[in-house]
Amino acid sequence: MRLFIAVDFEPLRPILLAIQRQIADDITIRLKLASDYHCTLHFLGEVEKEKVSIIQQELSGISFSPFRLNLSSIGFFPSESVIQVIWIGLSPEQDIAGLAARIREKLGVLSSGSSKEFVPHITLARVKRLKDPEAALERIKAIAVEPAGIEIKKFHLLQSTLTPHGPEYRVIASFPKDGVN
Repeated sequence: MRLFIAVDFEPLRPILLAIQRQIADDITIRLKLASDYHCTLHFLGEVEKEKVSIIQQELSGISFSPFRLNLSSIGFFPSESVIQVIWIGLSPEQDIAGLAARIREKLGVLSSGSSKEFVPHITLARVKRLKDPEAALERIKAIAVEPAGIEIKKFHLLQSTLTPHGPEYRVIASFPKDGVN
């Protein structure tokens, strides 16, 4: 099973949808569905079913103080010159980066997932093609991001199933701030 650990941003759906609509005016993209708004803390990749309960046990031992995350600015992966993903950043970064680091550390050898540098973000769109790359980039960078945020009090272990229509996500377990599942 394909697994990852994330925090949910569903409460900000109206704001994120409004930003996506502005982006969609300029480029042909595959938009994320409203229920797919999350910030991935750690991607585990393919995991044997037998290991899921061990992963859950390790994650249930992580406690953290609740913290607030705010939407920041729009960014691009892998870069502004080659746009494949459009995302919105999160700030302040230290609390969520610390939680992501504790998760990676706690899972240790159980995790064969990505070792990429953690960039706190919510994916807004995956780009299929740009109509006018320079003009689209300029207009997207000019989109005003409402200073909204949410309190992070839990994180989730999710299963991702790839389908022809894009990934489908299912919460396997949730882990509240006090470390009790």
